[in-house]
Amino acid sequence: MQTMSKGVLLVNLGSPDSTDPKDVKKYLDEFLMDPRVIDVPLWARTLLVRGIILNTRPKKSAAAYQKIWWEEGSPLIVLSERLQKKVSDRTDIPIGLAMRYGSMSIKKGLQELYDQGIKEVMIFPLYPQFAMAGVPERHIRKSDVTQSHCKIDCSCCNTPSSAHEFCYRHQCYTTTKMVAEQLSLPEGTYSTSFQSRLGFDPWLQPYTDRTIERLGKEGIKKMAIVTPAFVSDCLETLEEIAMEGEEIFHEVGGKEFTTIPCLNDRDDWADLIANWINKWALVKTQTV
Repeated sequence: MQTMSKGVLLVNLGSPDSTDPKDVKKYLDEFLMDPRVIDVPLWARTLLVRGIILNTRPKKSAAAYQKIWWEEGSPLIVLSERLQKKVSDRTDIPIGLAMRYGSMSIKKGLQELYDQGIKEVMIFPLYPQFAMAGVPERHIRKSDVTQSHCKIDCSCCNTPSSAHEFCYRHQCYTTTKMVAEQLSLPEGTYSTSFQSRLGFDPWLQPYTDRTIERLGKEGIKKMAIVTPAFVSDCLETLEEIAMEGEEIFHEVGGKEFTTIPCLNDRDDWADLIANWINKWALVKTQTV
């Protein structure tokens, strides 16, 4: 009789290996050529990504990464590694780490666990909400298991449906609502916006940068931004929101702009993950 060996693989999004435009280009090519990110036929995706985007975006993205890069490396990678260590310290289950894109591949992470004798693995995505990848409106409709519920209007996210299990938009709004309830925030003092957009297709709205601008023009002087769709601070939170967002807010008359850090490697977050893992290991214990 032998207890089956179990392990856990934490999976985050990924990062370029450095801020060199060549490394950024390599990373963006892998990311943007994923059919779940840009879900168009291969010929169209190749034309868009390798014919247009990769000829212009790597230098701009590299400059953005340079603004937020740490001495130890990519903030997202460093924070994920710190979290991995803290979780490992709180459980006897081997904890691996991988990235969906980049050199720390899922295949490499699984191989490292396998080499330790691990035969059963739990994949632990560090993504708080369900999403195919980036979130244009068409992804919400494609993820609708009912094929009829999601209309991306003011009602569908508040109408009970099995579609909500796979709906990024619903889960984002529900997160906002629950946080507001916990903090006893009055109606009208908080809102939800969506960060990413790429290409010409409509993405989930309202957009974060335009929301910041609008609120500033409406006379809001103090603003706090929290990003619950990200577990680890990264380019989007540290540069696009914390830096560019603050600049927009001040330009339109805003005074105080605060960005709330992600969960990162907080001790209570590591405690929670370890608790989940230990419960999983207990329930799944088998003998062969």
